[in-house]
Amino acid sequence: TNLTYQAPLVIQQSVITGSTTLTDFPVLITEANIPDDFKDSDLFQSDGGDIRFFSDSGGVTAIPCEVVSFAGNSTPASATAEIWVKVPSVSPTVDTSIYMRRTTGTGHTQPAVGAAAGRNAVWNGSYVAVWHGDDSTDSTGNAHTLTASDADATFGGAGKVGDALNLGSSGAATGYFNAASAADLDNQTAYTWQAWAKILTA
Repeated sequence: TNLTYQAPLVIQQSVITGSTTLTDFPVLITEANIPDDFKDSDLFQSDGGDIRFFSDSGGVTAIPCEVVSFAGNSTPASATAEIWVKVPSVSPTVDTSIYMRRTTGTGHTQPAVGAAAGRNAVWNGSYVAVWHGDDSTDSTGNAHTLTASDADATFGGAGKVGDALNLGSSGAATGYFNAASAADLDNQTAYTWQAWAKILTA
């Protein structure tokens, strides 16, 4: 018989800047935020296919999550995770709790990417494209697939969190990534690009 276990994850109000409540906000969950038992591959499926998140302790309201990568380990301290969860409301004045559930057994898979609690739903309509660096996939479902320019541009480099896009390791590198022209990328009068980047010296 498979058993389901639950752990609360708390977003402390002290880490929220400003005075406005954040709505439908994508929150990054890494191995540092997950209890050791929930990373133990002797207890749960090592690829995290069984991971689910809920906004309530009763497990009634599922919230969208994207498991970009998860590698459980029989030594939980060696496990790794990059998971994005769309939290309905994050308060700057009180702590916010969400609930992570895992189920024993094997054969579990994440919800379909287009499902209500699936990958695409993490990123609302304000996100035109989201790339995590592990591959060419656009996580919004808008299909803005990346293409590498040459051998200097590679997916799956070592990132601060999970994988990264690698543009080359020397000053002579010429790598870049390209997304094909599309109306929602091209016809923007105002937009924000966000990336975590490590700049190498020549």
